[in-house]
Amino acid sequence: MRRKYLGAICITIFVLSLSSFAMVGFSEINSKPYVSGTTIYADDGTPLRLQGFNAEEGDIDTEAVQWLKNNGFNNLRLQIFWHRYEPQKGVYDSHYFNMLDNAINLCQENGIYVYLDFHQQVWSPYFSYYSLGEGMGFPDWLIRPGGYEDSPSGATRCATDFYLNRGYGVTMRQEYLRFWTYLINRYKSYNCVWGYELINEPEVVKQASFSEDTLESIMDFYEAITPQIRQVDPDTIIVYHKINFNPNPWNYNEGYERAVPYSNIVWTRSWYDVAYGGYSSSELSELKTRLTNIKNKYNDDCNAPFIASEMGVRTAEYPVGSESEARAWIRDSFDVMREIGLNNGYECYSWYFYDLGPRNGYWTGRNNDGSNTFITPVLKEYIQPSGSTPPPEPQSGITSVGIRNEGSRTEYFSVSFTLLNDGNEVFESGWRGGQNVQSGEDYVIDVPGIEADELEVSINDIDFSGLSVIINGEKVFDLPTNNGQTNDYTIQLDNEPLPPTPNPSVITSVGIRNEGSRTEYFSVSFTLLNDGNEVFESGWRGGQNVQSGEDYVIDVPGIEADELEVSINDIDFSGLSVIINGEKVFDLPTNNGQTNDYTINLG
Repeated sequence: MRRKYLGAICITIFVLSLSSFAMVGFSEINSKPYVSGTTIYADDGTPLRLQGFNAEEGDIDTEAVQWLKNNGFNNLRLQIFWHRYEPQKGVYDSHYFNMLDNAINLCQENGIYVYLDFHQQVWSPYFSYYSLGEGMGFPDWLIRPGGYEDSPSGATRCATDFYLNRGYGVTMRQEYLRFWTYLINRYKSYNCVWGYELINEPEVVKQASFSEDTLESIMDFYEAITPQIRQVDPDTIIVYHKINFNPNPWNYNEGYERAVPYSNIVWTRSWYDVAYGGYSSSELSELKTRLTNIKNKYNDDCNAPFIASEMGVRTAEYPVGSESEARAWIRDSFDVMREIGLNNGYECYSWYFYDLGPRNGYWTGRNNDGSNTFITPVLKEYIQPSGSTPPPEPQSGITSVGIRNEGSRTEYFSVSFTLLNDGNEVFESGWRGGQNVQSGEDYVIDVPGIEADELEVSINDIDFSGLSVIINGEKVFDLPTNNGQTNDYTIQLDNEPLPPTPNPSVITSVGIRNEGSRTEYFSVSFTLLNDGNEVFESGWRGGQNVQSGEDYVIDVPGIEADELEVSINDIDFSGLSVIINGEKVFDLPTNNGQTNDYTINLG
């Protein structure tokens, strides 16, 4: 029985970097790459540094693949525009698919890695309001029946319906999954195809403006789609794109992403820095801050690799910055990535674009005649020599510090950690503000294997209880209940870790099991009571999509209870049952689409 979990455990972000995967000599690719920790590995266990370019299906021929190999590049992000491939529902364009087939075959034969990018900009050709060109992505035949206005507000509503899976968005979601299923079945047997990027720049729908609820729902969309993709192909990496903000989609405030209970996940984002105002050496400190924030979010908080899906220095919309500024920015970006250990030292990127330079105002990798632009020589400076690169040695000493929430509620706090050895500072995390840690979860910061004999912790900004300090996953100090002030603690590390706090609770999870023959859609809430007093309330969990044979599970922080109240609505369902601690306790009657309330005595 597979369990489908809710809740954020960690945030993973995928950033554009120029060398995340180690070169492996363009040898035959015998099996799929895989993720372990914050690194992507080839089939032989070699860490991959994926370095390459964005491309479209028509860009890749024998000459192009040879150019990539001659210059040491090993990775392509192939942009897939759905409206080109399926101009009518169920009618696939053989012209585009033949070009894509040819591109992927050439990459497989020549040891070039590929990931497929579901590319959208302004969502769909249906939306033509944008001054720099019509939309791309979702086909007109799918969007038009939804009755959306051809305007920024219409595009906003269309994308919002899709992410929230509401109204006409349910149809869009079903068709989107059908197209992905077709693509995956066509290409999953190619070992060179290492990843599926679910959607490019999910919130960059030009001039649109999304609510916070919609931005948060993009993460729900990722979590809902992932198990459905994995049913079609359980082996290929799934790539999540950063959830961007308006008005500047390239800002570096990573906030809506969260960890997921799935393995083989990589995060990405666009990395256009100098394109938005030029660059000088005086900005190196800010560049380092931005890249460190990326590492903290995706590698440290989410324990996942990051790849820069689009890296560039000049765009059609923002044609600024000189060649010398561009060179300086590229070199400083790669130097910082390696200095801070992004992806454990195996940074990855896809330059935008590699061919037909300059393409639409971009500075690209090669000219029309196949010669190198000024970009290529700078990128080549950072290509790892071909051949095996051993995985990093296991770290000793302190490899992580963090806060554990053993209380009964979500806690919000800001925290900083400083490690010292013989009175000398050996690690300083800086303030990590606005942490939101649910009951039963840990907030963890990776530390690069440091010997230390003292830990200083500062924590503030919330009235909390039930928090403790952890080192290498073990509790070392219970934090006193806090009244909202900043508090500082010094912990001597020569003591044995504290034993885990005994958990007196009985109920650790509640949920719904689908024993029927079809996928069921519903909203549900759970309330636990003990002696007539409410001890846990999940709130409404809307729009759940639970496939046959799956469980929908909500973790409960070990609570004693003698009664469970369940409310379920919004769908005509059958074959569902209530589960507690993974065991069925009540069969739900067939539902006719109304809201129904049930009280279950647990005695």
